[in-house]
Amino acid sequence: MPSRTFTLADQQAFARLSGDWNPMHVDAIAARRTLFGECVVHGVHTLLWALAQAGLSRPLASLEAKFTRRVTLGTEVTMQVKEVGETAFALTVLMAGTPVVRAKGTFAEMNSSFPLGPSPTHNENAVELAFDDALATTGCVPLGFDADAFEALLPGMQQALPSWQIAALLASTRIVGMECPGLHSLYAGLTLQFGVPQGAAELCYRVANADERFSSVDLEVTGPGMSGTLRAMFRPSPQRQPGYQEATTYVTKGEFSGWRALVVGGSRGLGEAAAKLVAAGGGAVCLTYFQGAHDAQQIADELSTAGREACIAQLDVTHPTKPELPWQPTHLLYFATPHISGDHTASFSQAKFDRFCQYYVGGFHQLISLHPGALNVLYPSTIFLDEIHPQTAEYCAAKAAGETLCRHLAKTQQGLRIHAPRLPRLISDQTAGITAGSAAAASMPVLLRELRALNHPS
Repeated sequence: MPSRTFTLADQQAFARLSGDWNPMHVDAIAARRTLFGECVVHGVHTLLWALAQAGLSRPLASLEAKFTRRVTLGTEVTMQVKEVGETAFALTVLMAGTPVVRAKGTFAEMNSSFPLGPSPTHNENAVELAFDDALATTGCVPLGFDADAFEALLPGMQQALPSWQIAALLASTRIVGMECPGLHSLYAGLTLQFGVPQGAAELCYRVANADERFSSVDLEVTGPGMSGTLRAMFRPSPQRQPGYQEATTYVTKGEFSGWRALVVGGSRGLGEAAAKLVAAGGGAVCLTYFQGAHDAQQIADELSTAGREACIAQLDVTHPTKPELPWQPTHLLYFATPHISGDHTASFSQAKFDRFCQYYVGGFHQLISLHPGALNVLYPSTIFLDEIHPQTAEYCAAKAAGETLCRHLAKTQQGLRIHAPRLPRLISDQTAGITAGSAAAASMPVLLRELRALNHPS
């Protein structure tokens, strides 16, 4: 079976061809705040690659595609032909044996020549729509095509379909990713019918149906010799933690005075919330980041403006080196984590388990060894370890190993005290979901309880 592994360079080239510069696809820093935790391949990019591999050589009369799972960069996908006959075809794209794209269509006999302008190569900002704002949305995007650039990215595609049908697929991902739903979008699928191309070289759309239960919208599209529907969904926007001023309403003045806290993973999420609480209670904090320097600096600036001592330091916990700090830490708050995703295709992934262990066991142990002597450590886990949740076996196994390491270190290393609570589901990027699930609790009251436990051990 043909296979492909998409890179960030591939994604950027596809964005230039399609005009879909949604940061979920091309910006690793922004993508880490999505529910996928990293850049994912455009669904249409994967679809076009598969159509090129299937050996198609005639214009389409119809095309239906469903994007059932997201493809992450660096992950191999394969194309499996189900059928290519005289009148129809069907194919599936697989990732680790699980379908990520399903497509089928029919062929047509027609004169498929149609003039097109250049591709929309400029990088613009995606529109940020709320669900209610999308209900009356309409618009048009131009159809463009750069034959040489497209051949370089997807060889053979121009022999598979006429350029105007390729341009329509490119325009569809621009509509979803940049205009409606825009910034916080997911492209779920399409159903298109094609005829003889005529009229303006643009693809126009209007929202025809919306379902708030599933955060989904259906967009009717029309273009030169084409019509159909695009199915899209609103994905959760990045979860914002409360600001410093709100943190001051939770703490007792001066209760963390004397703390010098190294907050690992403090540039966002629960680490950010914990850092603000410590600062509000009179402690000094240094927030570490791996990629999000700008996010970490914004938090440090917010605290500094309020008269609190704060700094930032880069740290890769999978290969930790001792960060340069203005002081010796008295406390280590360990919130480092890779993206925790239940969207995997095996009952147990050794690679995913090893990755979690790099963070929760090996990296944590190395970081502790870089700070010998007296140290108070917060090492939070979650109630997932107490419950059986599908597709979290690797995370739970690695976290359980980390908790065992905590007990061992606390018993054998003089001056080291570790508090390893299991937290309820708290509001963060990790807990965001498309449809309503179990409610997430506000982070600061729960974190404050655990921070106080370091001051007052039972």
